[in-house]
Amino acid sequence: MEPIIRDYIENLFSSAPRTKQAYELKEEIIRNTIDRYHDLIDEGKSDGDAYNQAIAGIGDINELIDELRSEECFDGGGFTEVQSTNVRKRSRVFHSVAAALYIMCIAPCVIAGVCSIIPVMSLAFYMISAATGLLIYCHMTRQIPFITDEAEKKQCQA
Repeated sequence: MEPIIRDYIENLFSSAPRTKQAYELKEEIIRNTIDRYHDLIDEGKSDGDAYNQAIAGIGDINELIDELRSEECFDGGGFTEVQSTNVRKRSRVFHSVAAALYIMCIAPCVIAGVCSIIPVMSLAFYMISAATGLLIYCHMTRQIPFITDEAEKKQCQA
């Protein structure tokens, strides 16, 4: 009977977003329902009655699924934790390099003042340009959830 309970709950969650949180919630409901089924069997209920009561105990999960969908719209679109960590690391590196370039761009100005070399001043401009370019590149390539389903777009806008 456990596979039947599992299949029933899997079917309930077929419209849920494919996120870690939705998966964990589904597995918890499966475990609790199977435990409830076994408790009812131990109380002397028939297989059919225990199954029906255990399934009835689940209740309406549409609100839970709607909540998971709305959270998915705001939590990064269901990216895995590893993907999110990698994006944050890359962003930190780019921002650090850009900040270092901004700070070091005074060095050519100091050298130009000491040595009276005008072409060195252009190096400061290149450093500022590179730092700005890194910041723009980092911003433009950040991962944004891509929603393809029209229903999901409406859900996120609601």
